[in-house]
This record gives sequence, structure tokens and C-alpha cells, in this order.
Amino acid sequence: MSKRYDNCTLTMVIDALRVVFIAARSRKDADLGRDMELLVSVFEQCTRADLTSSSAFWLARCQETDVIRASLDLYVHIDLVGLLDLPLLLSCKQPLYSPHILLFHMALISNATTAERFASEGVLAAYSNNFISSVMSSGQINVTLPELPTERSPAYVAYCAMVSVVAAVLSALGRQNHYFDSEACGFVQLYGDQISRALSWTIGDTITLLLVEEIEQVVNPFYAIAASVPPAANVNPAVNKVLLVFTTHALQLIQQLNYAITHPNHLTS
Repeated sequence: MSKRYDNCTLTMVIDALRVVFIAARSRKDADLGRDMELLVSVFEQCTRADLTSSSAFWLARCQETDVIRASLDLYVHIDLVGLLDLPLLLSCKQPLYSPHILLFHMALISNATTAERFASEGVLAAYSNNFISSVMSSGQINVTLPELPTERSPAYVAYCAMVSVVAAVLSALGRQNHYFDSEACGFVQLYGDQISRALSWTIGDTITLLLVEEIEQVVNPFYAIAASVPPAANVNPAVNKVLLVFTTHALQLIQQLNYAITHPNHLTS
């Protein structure tokens, strides 16, 4: 009975999410945003690995309703930062829809099967062509905005979330899908200026917990790419190029971290 109830709940939530994602394309509505937040939260809880023995049912329902593609289509077309409606941003401290869409995406990558389906729906295309793509590709996203001085910038939050999702998909797929590896390398190259900002930290720069977390996040996709590459003779040239560039940045970062650890007084100052 419990399993039947869970399936009915998931069916209702997935169907409702598709309706909400499509509706959000045509209007900005705070009530719609709250509905989306609630539905995504329920979806996340109902699909947890410790509560659901198999993803087969809900993944099939996602495919039938095309809800994953609807979420990606919405993500491409909305204001991820919220600056187009500044009063709403100042009131809510976050954009209208994007945090909930990203949480939905994170819930989808809970295991290899769903991660593979998510990858095939065009996540990299959506993450490479959206409201903040041009700012990310030029490395101009900062931790805070003048409009929200006490909060993390919504663009910064979205950037870190996208990097984390891509890394998680790469890790889940492992060596199953080298096409995605190559596409992920294109994603990394597109946003290389933004990513290299975190990897370029030196002992003379300010260090914060947020920066440490960002460094960890941007390292993860490189690790996932490296862990999934085939034997050396078959390495894709694009993959090899990305990993070589990362090696240079990583060695410089390790050098700076080593100096910081061995000179704590300098770091404190």
C-alpha cells in the first residue's frame, strides 16, 4: 500500500511540475514560484535513494511527461539572476524560478540511470546557453551583487550549482558515455575564465569559506573527467587539452596552498 501511495504521489508531483514549468515560461508569478518550490521539494524527498528502492517508475514518468526537457527549456529562457525584477529580488532574496529548477536537476542525478537520462536531454546545451552564459564565459561573476550586499549573488549561486551538477553527472556516468565527456570539456572551456578565477588564488589574495567551497566545486568536474578517460591511446584530444590546462592551474594552486599552510602568520594577515 505504501509503495502504491508513493507512486501515486510521484505521478501527481511530476505531472504538476510539467504544468508549472510550462506555465512559468509565459509569466512571472510569485504564487507559481511557491508552487514550484513545494513540488520540487516533494519530488526531491520522494526520490531519495533511502526511500525509493528503484528509480524506474519515476524516471519512466519523467520521460512520458517530458518534464526534464520542460525544466531545461524554462532554464534557458528565464532571468536566472532576478535583476529584471529588482523589487521582487530584494523582497525574496533570490530569483523567482531558477533555484527550484536547479534543485530539481540535483534530485535527478541521484543515480547513474537518471543521470544518464538527464545528460541525454541536453543539460549541457542548456547550461551553456542561458541568461548568464556571456557573463560566465568572460569570468565576470562575483560572489555578491551591489543590490544584495549581504547575500550571495544569484548568478554566483547558479554558476556553482551548474558546475556541481555537471561534475555529478560525469561521476555518475563514469566510463559509460565518452560523448558526454567531450561535451563537458566544451562546457569547461566555455566558462574557463570563470573557473580559472577560483583556481588562480594566491597567498596574497583574501580567502573565504565561499572561495574554498568554490575551489572544491570547480576541481570536481576535472577529477570526474580524468577518472572517466579511457586508456591513453584513445583519449579524446579535447579531453586531453582540458586536463593539461587544469594541470598547470592545479600545480600553481597547490604551490600557493603549501606556502599558506607553512606560513600561517602570513595567511592570517
